[in-house]
Amino acid sequence: VIYIFALLGVAIFGYDHPETYGTVWAAMKSISQSVLMEHTWSEQIAVLSKANEYALWYVLPMIIILNFLMLHMVFGVVVTALVHQRQEDENDAKHEFLEKWIKNKHTPEEEAKHISADTKLLMHEMKKLRDQLMKK
Repeated sequence: VIYIFALLGVAIFGYDHPETYGTVWAAMKSISQSVLMEHTWSEQIAVLSKANEYALWYVLPMIIILNFLMLHMVFGVVVTALVHQRQEDENDAKHEFLEKWIKNKHTPEEEAKHISADTKLLMHEMKKLRDQLMKK
């Protein structure tokens, strides 16, 4: 998206503003700095409006689209971190339960909370085998 807006910026503003929109690289740098709030959008609109009265129609969609994408990226990072943290917490709780189960210090409530029906069957069979080994 930055590349597309940079191409448009070079085509529309490159002649009048060669320092910020003279090349695609300079335009991408200018747009990226604006997205990261190194300088404000209002400054860019003011500068570009001197050369072209339709600068607002270039900058306004750029503001909306790029800030929307940045916001989604930030939310994605935060949500992904929360999901990973929850998975780690669940795994830690399961490991703690399994340690208690191996030592035979677990409660039925913990067993109901942490294991599925298939796992209960496997654990029951393991318990039978453990009991048989203890008898011998």
